[in-house]
Amino acid sequence: MVILALALLVLGGCYAPALRDCTVTCAADEPSACADGQACTHGYCVADPATTCALDLPDARPPPPTDAMPDAHPVDPLTTRLHVSIMGRGRVDIEGQGSCATDCTVTITRDVQLRLTAVDLDQEFDRWTSAACQGQPKRCELIPGTPTVDVSVRFH
Repeated sequence: MVILALALLVLGGCYAPALRDCTVTCAADEPSACADGQACTHGYCVADPATTCALDLPDARPPPPTDAMPDAHPVDPLTTRLHVSIMGRGRVDIEGQGSCATDCTVTITRDVQLRLTAVDLDQEFDRWTSAACQGQPKRCELIPGTPTVDVSVRFH
């Protein structure tokens, strides 16, 4: 009897979390998790893509882990997402954060000087190709002041 009552409640449509914004998590490569009329935005199903669930709902869970997202904005105004892109066979050491041997994204403190060092592996350092470090030698010094900073380096 309890099972029948539960089935009627669910099938009767009294509660449909899939239709409410910010109640169903999703991944960008799995949009079928969202109901008709909803899109996957920042890890949640929403009807209006401008909705930012993590910012609007104080008790919202953080979005599920995703691949490096250079266009994502950090929730914390004191941090910056640093996206490092490497062309060729080399590595970038990020002071206090470790190293990147391929594309990576790390969260760093905003408005604090940061040192990046291009390290030759199989190929030699050619140049920094992004505005943030352009014209600097193997050691790039920058002060990240925006929500996202993109740094690119080329080895040849």
